[in-house]
Amino acid sequence: MQDLTEVAEANGWRNTINPVSLLDACTFEGRVYCAPLNIHSPQWMWTSLLAFEKAGVEPATTWEELKATPALREAGILPLALGCRAGRRRCCCMG
Repeated sequence: MQDLTEVAEANGWRNTINPVSLLDACTFEGRVYCAPLNIHSPQWMWTSLLAFEKAGVEPATTWEELKATPALREAGILPLALGCRAGRRRCCCMG
């Protein structure tokens, strides 16, 4: 695996990639090993900290915790959604 740390530092990735957690996901032991490009794919999941705050519960940190959080639905918050815009092909299905 190629160490991309020099490229990341030379191009200021830490200051330009937003949220920085995308870069953190590519980092192991302080070294960068992937470029967070084309991130709009099904393996990435984002949560709303505000939604958990409104529901009065701690944010889920695992898939199992998310599935076990009825407080979101009880607060009228849809716990999981897949956005689709007209003209885009559907990239995945969740059952």
